[in-house]
Amino acid sequence: MRSDVVEATVRHLRREAAIGAVPAAAEASDVIAAGYAAAADLIGAEVDEVAFVESGNRALAALIQSAALQPGDPAAALHRRDEPRRRGRIPPPKVPRGRIEAVDQRGSSQPS
Repeated sequence: MRSDVVEATVRHLRREAAIGAVPAAAEASDVIAAGYAAAADLIGAEVDEVAFVESGNRALAALIQSAALQPGDPAAALHRRDEPRRRGRIPPPKVPRGRIEAVDQRGSSQPS
């Protein structure tokens, strides 16, 4: 993370600690609105189509949940072999880097 991002985050957290989360968010509303506008412009979206979340994993989960998939709908997952193994998590399946697998409702996959 860039040092200016860390510094801005720490400054905001200190402000929250001093005056509370809601007043600190109100003070930062112009900066937050500018961030949404910049992100929307970057990806060619409307401001109300942008969501900031706490991590890439949370963003992916939100994207998947927003798809409103039904049982039997086709889906795909991309696995990276070089992903670091994390303690207490199931390791990703061993598939060639960048290969996409189609998975049916039984969990059966076929290379695409």
